[in-house]
Amino acid sequence: MDARRKRRIVRYELPLKQYLSDLPGKGGGCKLVLFQRGRDESLLLALNNQIFSEHPDQGSWNMDTLINKLNETIKFDSDLQILHYEGEPSGFIWLKHHDQSGFAVCEIFVMGVLDKLRGLGLGKYLVSSALDVIKKLGYSTAWVYTDESNTRARKLYESFGFRFDFIEEL
Repeated sequence: MDARRKRRIVRYELPLKQYLSDLPGKGGGCKLVLFQRGRDESLLLALNNQIFSEHPDQGSWNMDTLINKLNETIKFDSDLQILHYEGEPSGFIWLKHHDQSGFAVCEIFVMGVLDKLRGLGLGKYLVSSALDVIKKLGYSTAWVYTDESNTRARKLYESFGFRFDFIEEL
């Protein structure tokens, strides 16, 4: 039997009829730029690996992993946007669509901000922007997954009205 501690992943759900796009966090000095294939892969990979350097599944991606994830998830141009704060690449937001029979949900698949910029409200800006996009795409529900131990992320999502849906052990 594996004695390693299992990761517990929490899924949160937000019915978008409850979401008001002016809450909370439209930050100054921020600009989102649509990810462009053939131009932004190296930038995205570097940001991802720096932001998630301590994450067991995501902190050591290589270009093949990134390309595979892009091919699996990107449906619309607005699904992946790179955050520029004061002119510098600083984070990103990545959406994933779940269009199964009987329901359609859009997930905030990956979201991250460079450590040195945490506490400036950039995460709020990213989540708010993502929810605006999800709503404009016509989805009525948004999901987000995070490690149960990531209290900072959980508080952020809860501040937008996301509610606990379930926990999965990995």
